[in-house]
Formats: sequence, C-alpha cells, structure tokens
Amino acid sequence: MAAEVVEDRAALKSLVSRLGVAPSMSKMWLSWLGERAGRLKPHGRSPLSRVIELELMRLGVEGKLACWRSLEVVAEHEPRLPSEELTRLVRRSTAQIKTLRLRAATEASSSVSRANGVRRGCPRPSRGVWTGC
Repeated sequence: MAAEVVEDRAALKSLVSRLGVAPSMSKMWLSWLGERAGRLKPHGRSPLSRVIELELMRLGVEGKLACWRSLEVVAEHEPRLPSEELTRLVRRSTAQIKTLRLRAATEASSSVSRANGVRRGCPRPSRGVWTGC
C-alpha cells in the first residue's frame, strides 16, 4: 500500500500541475506537522496503538477518496482532468479503505486476545482451565 500512496501523491501533483494551481505551502506544512505529531506517544504504546494508527490511515484515505470524487465532478466540465485516471484512483482508494478496515479489525481482535492472555494460534481456555500453548 505504501507504493500506492506514493503513486497517488504523484497523481495529485500531476493533476494540480495540469490545472495550473500552485501547491499550498501552509497545507504542506500542516500535513508534515500532523504526520510528525502522529508519531508522538506521550504515554507509551497501548495494546490498541496499532488499531488507532490503522484507523487514522483509513481516515486519511477517506479524505483522499473525497478529493478524487470531487475532481471526478470537476472533470465533467474540465478537459484537463482525465476522468479515467480519476475513476482508477477512486477504485484504488476504495480498495485501500477496505484493506485498512479489515486490518484494523484483525488487529483489534488480536489486541483483545493478547490482553486476555490468549496468544495467536492458541485455543481459548475451556471451562477456566488453561490448556497451555
């Protein structure tokens, strides 16, 4: 997915360039600052830190999807925007959201299991008796 994110960023830069729009320096700085702030863990890592990170990534991709969809509407009246490329970007973002939702759910389930003392691949204790593992 990381390679896709790099490709999506390049696609956005290309689309913005085609329209002759200058990139916003304040938005670039805010995104850089937000990314750095997301790395801060003032109280250490909780068992659900990975779930939170995945959900934040999903929110970012949903924002990107909203951008692609808005550009699809503009492309109906703007010949400099390739609608087929935007359709491809919408599909890819939709697939990324599904992947991130699944990974977050899987990670949440694993975190809860670990918090309850159950390791991956181990059977749950039966009638309160731990079977080992």
